[in-house]
Amino acid sequence: MRGYLGIRDNGDGLIIEREGALNAILTQNLLILVNPSEVLANDDELEYNIEVSRRTITDQAFTKVLSDSNVKIKSRVRLLNSNYLIHPVVFYNRANALMESDFYVEGSATIVETFIPGRRGKGERFLEGNVKSVTRVYIGDKLMIYDVFRMRDGDYLDPWVMGDSCLLTTYHVKEGDFSFSREILPFTKVHQRWSDLTNIWF
Repeated sequence: MRGYLGIRDNGDGLIIEREGALNAILTQNLLILVNPSEVLANDDELEYNIEVSRRTITDQAFTKVLSDSNVKIKSRVRLLNSNYLIHPVVFYNRANALMESDFYVEGSATIVETFIPGRRGKGERFLEGNVKSVTRVYIGDKLMIYDVFRMRDGDYLDPWVMGDSCLLTTYHVKEGDFSFSREILPFTKVHQRWSDLTNIWF
């Protein structure tokens, strides 16, 4: 599957340009990105180009990247006093994924990214595969944060890297300043912590 979703905020509503199955729903100031399958597999490629003002962006559910996949996701998001609170991403064993996210922030923003290695509820570990996520955060057009998350086979299991856990990263930008934090959590606590941070309960 190849999908493209372009969203531009005109103040009164959204102008949406799309190819493939991707879509979006706006309810009050919550913008929900929709992928009807909720799973990525094979050679799926998704591209997002989003520009919003005073909105919160999320998606409909956890994204699952299936085994034996070679997935690419590219996101370019301009946030004007807005938040980007995407559900956690679950990487099945033997998943391969490259994710690149560029955030351009004006005013303030909170961005949350969460990665779960393996279908932990089914007892599966991520022991084979290759995942790379590159996150760049700009204030205006100046690069302020360049962050890389990487898993190759089971190297994340090293206790000096992540250990047998999941990773939640929060980036905050406010009035030209920035901070970020990382939390290493057992899979049993990831959804609760994500919901506490985002105040999203679906």
